[in-house]
Amino acid sequence: MKQTKKLFNRLVQPFRSGNGFDIGLVLVFLLINGLVFVNACLHDPRIGYDADGHLSYILKLSQLHLVTPQDSREFFSPPLPYAFPALLISLTGMTVFWAAKLAQFMNFFLSVGLTLYLIKTCQLINSQSSLKLGALVFLGILPVYYKTFAFVRGEPYIVFFAVVILYYTLLMSIRERFTAAAATILGGAMGLCALSRQLGILLFPSVFLFLVLVLHFTTFKIWFKYSFQQETSGPLLIQ
Repeated sequence: MKQTKKLFNRLVQPFRSGNGFDIGLVLVFLLINGLVFVNACLHDPRIGYDADGHLSYILKLSQLHLVTPQDSREFFSPPLPYAFPALLISLTGMTVFWAAKLAQFMNFFLSVGLTLYLIKTCQLINSQSSLKLGALVFLGILPVYYKTFAFVRGEPYIVFFAVVILYYTLLMSIRERFTAAAATILGGAMGLCALSRQLGILLFPSVFLFLVLVLHFTTFKIWFKYSFQQETSGPLLIQ
């Protein structure tokens, strides 16, 4: 019970403002993810660009075979986004439609995690709640966000892991919390990002270069800190 309460407090901490909760932030968070959930319920996973190719990939992967050009037009895609529905088919024998439908609900949880990490990332940068609310609002007004998370493909995964990577990169560099746990999570997120979509590999040199500049070049760190102070017009949370 004590551990459950501790976990709950950690999850809701980004939404706190003073002695209570930032109601506006909570409402925008619920609205964004509520729309993603409704899409997961209503959208037919067989509808969408290249949907048949993605479903064919799932079906072939469920047979424990590597996907070839003859099996799916998406043969070049990494397997992570298709592993969950393929596993469901393999273990339960359900149809590819229902496996893809459950994969859409997986996208809902990815959206929840993405928005939560986005808030936590803003909290690393600035203590003002307006930055967290503004970031969520700008995300929420993008129609492509809801369209992307309604489809079964790699994009929801790569976007989620990209935000996780951003959070832990800033945590280790700007907040100087270079712990084994943070480094492990960052490395794991980078690997899973690459397994979600080929574009994830492009984050590797960016993250490495940024960490080298911040951790080994004091001048760059001072400039980076000053830049954030000017952009956010508030106290930067650097220890």
